[in-house]
Amino acid sequence: MSSAGTARRIIFRTLLVLMATALLLYGGVIVYYMHVERSIVYQPSKVFFAARPDEQVPFSPISLTTADHIKLSGWRIDNCNKGPASQYWILFFHGNSGNVSGSRRWYQVFCRLGFRTLAIDYRGYGNSQGIPSERGFYADARAAFGYLTDVEHVPPDRVIVYGHSLGAAVAVDVAAEMRPAALVIEGALLSIPARGQELYPFLPVKLIAQNRFDAAARIPAVTCPILVLHASGDTVAPLYHSRTLFELAREPKKFIELEGNHGSAIALSADKVTAALRVLTATLQKPDAYSLKVHH
Repeated sequence: MSSAGTARRIIFRTLLVLMATALLLYGGVIVYYMHVERSIVYQPSKVFFAARPDEQVPFSPISLTTADHIKLSGWRIDNCNKGPASQYWILFFHGNSGNVSGSRRWYQVFCRLGFRTLAIDYRGYGNSQGIPSERGFYADARAAFGYLTDVEHVPPDRVIVYGHSLGAAVAVDVAAEMRPAALVIEGALLSIPARGQELYPFLPVKLIAQNRFDAAARIPAVTCPILVLHASGDTVAPLYHSRTLFELAREPKKFIELEGNHGSAIALSADKVTAALRVLTATLQKPDAYSLKVHH
């Protein structure tokens, strides 16, 4: 055999080894992503954040039990201003991290308007039992809605479901099932795979993601009025995610762009959120709530 043929064979074998090594490494990265995905999606805390003097809200703790026998904890906030909004409850779902104590800025806005609020901690968060999961989150949301309608005897058309960040997907799901008075989503994602693919373009996230939270697939099934809020400077959930959800949603709907980023918009744009919720409440009280069709 010629030296040239031997050299070609060595090069070919070397390339095969390099390709096999690269595939093994790539496969290892995929396996690692699948292993750590839960810790990326779910970041619960059992530590309750201390309130600053300007963040105090008149809450009382509540507990409820899900259909699969998980005991959840939450906050009930109903010692607020009186007014037209006091006829409504806001069922609030926070994001993927922390617990109910980290959302006081939202509760303050709701309370100033007179809304009564129920905020729950998903399973594994705060004082709630269980282990976080997508199916579990949806079950938790249904249990919270049932707590209002069955225990507090609140008519479904007096419940406004509000979700922030990952909680927006939870809110969309429960609104599609339970038909509340209205749905409000803030800082929403199209889905976990959609955002994951943007963050990890070298991985087939859309194929391997075990947690979906696919708000884009569910929002067309929502038939109540929808208010979509999103901060222009949001880098956690890019603005176009909510823009696309808005386009997928049925009328009546309204989109409002906020100042700030994913976590600060509720503080920096409190006046905008307050005004939007005030208009929403007034619209819901009209004989034809579908006048909300006028939107930005």
